[in-house]
Amino acid sequence: MRLHVRHHTQYRYQSQVVLAQHMAHLRPRDLPGQQVEFHDLHIHPKPVSRDDTLDAFGNWRTFFALESPHAALDVTADSVVTTHPTAELPDSSPWTAVRDALQYHASAPYEPAAEFLFPSPYIPRTEALADYARPLFAPKRPLLDACHDLMARIHGDFTYETASTDVHTHVLDVLAQRKGVCQDFAHLMIGCLRSLGLPAR
Repeated sequence: MRLHVRHHTQYRYQSQVVLAQHMAHLRPRDLPGQQVEFHDLHIHPKPVSRDDTLDAFGNWRTFFALESPHAALDVTADSVVTTHPTAELPDSSPWTAVRDALQYHASAPYEPAAEFLFPSPYIPRTEALADYARPLFAPKRPLLDACHDLMARIHGDFTYETASTDVHTHVLDVLAQRKGVCQDFAHLMIGCLRSLGLPAR
């Protein structure tokens, strides 16, 4: 399948911005199931500096800086990607198989995704989060199916309420009060998956 992907980000500021630095992750990767035929990133106003590099995980990133006053910023990424089926996608595997394959074993090959199993400052690994997700993760259930249903459960159980939380709200408080904003729901999903032994970020 040949896909043309166009992503447009547009900022309009209330007052002029004099200095701005941005990091964009808008270029697709070449992977076993996809090849990038074409990619173009157009930035207006034109940045004074721009640097395209790969991060430690093989993702393309574009750093750019603007050093003149501007009241708007437009970033447009155009990509043409060819995709084809691979032998087996990870999302069709039972979630327990994915979990077990990503556990750390001394002297065994290290899977980079395992780095995202650990707790982080805003996302602990706890039984409370595992218990919330566990009913959806039957032992042989495909990973993607279970993750999709967890997302749907969070959407159904929680209320989006502006100002109900702030950037310091703990994910267990969100679980208890059943309301929050987008960052809270992202933290909740990540915490549930990590607490089941699945890497997430």
